[in-house]
Amino acid sequence: MIYEESFSSFLSSKERWLRDYAYFLNFDYSILSQAVVNYEFESYLDNKDMEKMRKVSISFKDS
Repeated sequence: MIYEESFSSFLSSKERWLRDYAYFLNFDYSILSQAVVNYEFESYLDNKDMEKMRKVSISFKDS
């Protein structure tokens, strides 16, 4: 329930959260802002998918 509420809050005001998220990731805000326009968000949270995501590591390099 908390996840669904948080997800709804994010979708209704993405711009409010993107700056903080970009800062947290140390990622360029303008790129993230453009990417979120085309990204399809899945509101369903699956335990198997969560387990897979824990095993994935993502690194960002400065251009």
